[in-house]
Amino acid sequence: DLLLEWDFGRNTFSGTVIDPCRWWISEGITQNDGLTITGNGSWGGYYMIEQGAMTRDKGMAFETRLKITSGNQMFGLHEGGSNTSYTGLVYGFYLNNGSLLIYEKGSNRGSVLPYSYDTWMWFKIELKEGSGARYYFKEEDSESAPWILVYDSINYNTTELYRAFTPNSGTMTVSWLEDRYRGYAPVF
Repeated sequence: DLLLEWDFGRNTFSGTVIDPCRWWISEGITQNDGLTITGNGSWGGYYMIEQGAMTRDKGMAFETRLKITSGNQMFGLHEGGSNTSYTGLVYGFYLNNGSLLIYEKGSNRGSVLPYSYDTWMWFKIELKEGSGARYYFKEEDSESAPWILVYDSINYNTTELYRAFTPNSGTMTVSWLEDRYRGYAPVF
């Protein structure tokens, strides 16, 4: 069977105003043709959570391109609700002082590889049918570079997930984010 890849467009955060109808945001987040996310030294103190949910379907994916200059930052797919800390991330990447870790609902699934500061990196979380997700990474700043599968999860069957960023310390710059779907036709 032939499967198609559907691209729902990139949010490049152009301009200087974060869309308040699309994102719940706190202090520490600014937009200027990209996002700058700065931590305040505590998890959940500063955050950015998308208001519209991504519905679980096999092949639905969230991708982003970003770099971190220092510190500890987490991002991924959030369960929704008022928990703005990393424990609300059902599927999350944790950039921790040069080590890339996977976190799910506050549980450390392990360190998967090192990364470099001030280097553009690409991340993808692809949902699996029923439960679980696949985590991908590439450090090369090229769309054609191959994705590296860094973790394959079987955990959690949360059906509605929200893109989210939650910094602790340091600064992260987000170039863009987008949703993709691999299948016959997207489910809305």
